[in-house]
Amino acid sequence: MKKYFVAALSVVVIVSGALASSSDQSESIGATRIESFNVGRADIHVCLQRLSFQNKIPIGLEMLPEIKGSSTPVYFDIDVHDRQLGEVLDEIVARDSRYIWKVVDGTINVVPARSVDTFLDVVLPEFRLENATRESVLAAITQNEHFLARTGALGVSNRTITSGSVAKNINESSVNFLRQGASVREILNELIQQDSSHYWVVQIYGLRSNQPEEYYMIK
Repeated sequence: MKKYFVAALSVVVIVSGALASSSDQSESIGATRIESFNVGRADIHVCLQRLSFQNKIPIGLEMLPEIKGSSTPVYFDIDVHDRQLGEVLDEIVARDSRYIWKVVDGTINVVPARSVDTFLDVVLPEFRLENATRESVLAAITQNEHFLARTGALGVSNRTITSGSVAKNINESSVNFLRQGASVREILNELIQQDSSHYWVVQIYGLRSNQPEEYYMIK
């Protein structure tokens, strides 16, 4: 009986430690000081991209699927000074309440308030790259058989528009991956911590009820 109690106690301690670590991580990045940040008539993608680049903060955005004829873009203004990052993010998602933010793998992830079925949680059994560029990392993800199986099931194909690409805003650097059992989200989060891009965004778009033209972008 005693050994079972010790084992149970160990599990509690491990779980409590993990939760505390996650909480500390969230509080740490959320407390980052933002001296000044402002955008005018921007959607959440443009807003977060600028916030990320200007302050070198790793941010990933999972955009809601764009449905032609039924989705209305939300544009807003933000003008803040001497605030904590968490407060700035709270203001951003208050302007577009379809989203929430959280800390995942040491990065800020902004996701739909209501979960949607995408490819971000697809697990890649092995992901190994050496001296890779951002472009080759994204290509390795989108060409992976497990990723292709999910996008095939979703009925979407790759049509990432390169204009306004994250890549043009960074100095090319090489990254290394040796991951097993990592999700696409986890890989993207690690990518923006390894290179100097600081930002990723994905979206499924082009949906029409009468004649489906369904694509996704990942950049």
